Amino acid sequence: MSKRRELERIRQKKRKRINLIIGVSVSVCLVVVIAVLIITSLRNTAVKANYTIDSSGNLHVPLDGLHDNLNYINYKGSEELILWTDGDGSVRTALDTCIECFPMGYVHFTLAGSILTCSACGTTQSVTGLGTAGWSGCKPISITPEMREDTDSEIVIPSAALAFAEDMFSHWRNSDFSVTFASYIAGEAHSHG
Repeated sequence: MSKRRELERIRQKKRKRINLIIGVSVSVCLVVVIAVLIITSLRNTAVKANYTIDSSGNLHVPLDGLHDNLNYINYKGSEELILWTDGDGSVRTALDTCIECFPMGYVHFTLAGSILTCSACGTTQSVTGLGTAGWSGCKPISITPEMREDTDSEIVIPSAALAFAEDMFSHWRNSDFSVTFASYIAGEAHSHG
């Protein structure tokens, strides 16, 4: 009888170990699936917006094509453009990176409710600050209304601003963070070579 009890006790221990291993494995799988779903849903907070580029290189975004969510445009520049329509109907625009996290590589901002979150460092801020002046810190690189040439039906970002952005990012890739849109607003030319 004692040998039988001992064998039964060993079987129960094995079953418990197997059940524990299965339970931990299932839990790990669930955590991974949930994490993937969360990351995917965060990246999908932006909706692709329609745009055209005219013969002069100006980027045109029809207002009637913008969604209530965060909109993005991959216009073949170094960084995507993001747009958000606030409650009064004005459209805020920015480049989807920040001066602080740019050196880390690919950066983008996600929107959950009214909070923008940086994918690189996790800094959060209200979306209402999008597209306002100020070109330092961890926030999307604003393209302010005075930099645009909007019409009643579309947002227009001039080719000069887009070209300046490419020059700016080129400098940033070479660790020169002195070139920002503040210089563009001030009308300073940048040919730092």
